[in-house]
Amino acid sequence: MIIKAIKYFFLTAIPTVTAYLAEDDSAIQYLIRTRVLYPGFDCGAFQHACALVSIAFTIFILFPQLVRLEYKRERQQEQIVGLYNMIKDIATAALEKYFTRQAAFQFNMRIFIPEHLHLHRIQKLLDPHTPLFFHNKNIEPFAKRDKTEQLRFRVTPDPQGIVGNCYNTKSISYDENLLENNSTEYNLDQNQIALTNDLKWSICIPITDKGNNVIAVVAFDSTTSPLNIHANEKDICRMTNNIAIQLHNYVPNLFK
Repeated sequence: MIIKAIKYFFLTAIPTVTAYLAEDDSAIQYLIRTRVLYPGFDCGAFQHACALVSIAFTIFILFPQLVRLEYKRERQQEQIVGLYNMIKDIATAALEKYFTRQAAFQFNMRIFIPEHLHLHRIQKLLDPHTPLFFHNKNIEPFAKRDKTEQLRFRVTPDPQGIVGNCYNTKSISYDENLLENNSTEYNLDQNQIALTNDLKWSICIPITDKGNNVIAVVAFDSTTSPLNIHANEKDICRMTNNIAIQLHNYVPNLFK
C-alpha cells in the first residue's frame, strides 16, 4: 500500500508541479536571487520545457493509467454482477422446489440496513426512546428498483413490519399470508401498506455482529409466487438463513 501511495503521489505531483512552474516564474526568480541558479538562467526556456513535460506526462502517462483503471473497474463490475446473478440463481433453485405452481418461481431479496446509525447513537444518549429505522436497499438482480426503494421500517421502539419483528426477536420472522395480514398485523402506516400491499409472503433474516446486535435484515419476498413456508419451515428457514449469512460474509459492501 505504501509503494502504491508513493507511486500515485509522483503520478500526480509531476504534472502538477511542472504545470505550476510553466505558469509562474516566481519560484525560479527566487532561486536566481538566492544564487541557487546562476543569474543568466533562461527562465523562458525552462518554463517552456516544464509545459512540455506537463503535457507529455498527462497524455502519455496519466491518460493510459486512467484508461487501464477504468477498464479494470468495468471488468470488476461485470464480475460482481455475475456473482450477484449466481447467488440469485442458487437461491431460486433452493426455494422453487417448495413452489408447486407451473409458472416460473420469482422472488426478491432485499437488504435493510440502519438509517443514520451514528446520529441515532448520539441522539439515544439524550433520549433513550429515539426511534431507529431500517431502510431498504434494492440491488439488482436481487430485487427490481421500484417503489419499494422508499421502504423504511421503525425497528425500535414500537417495531413495524416483519423487519421490525426480526430486529427485536433477533430471529427469523416470516408470514406466508401477507395479502391478508399486512394491513392489520404489523403496525404499518398507510405509506408502508401501499408499498407492500401486493406481497404474498416474506421471510426476514437477521444479520448480527459479534455482540449479537442486529446490524442488517435480509428479506425474501414475492408478489407473484406463493410459498408454503409453514409446511417446510425448517428447510426454508435454514436455506434462507445460510444464503443471507453467506451474502453478508462474502459481499459485505452490500450492507454499507
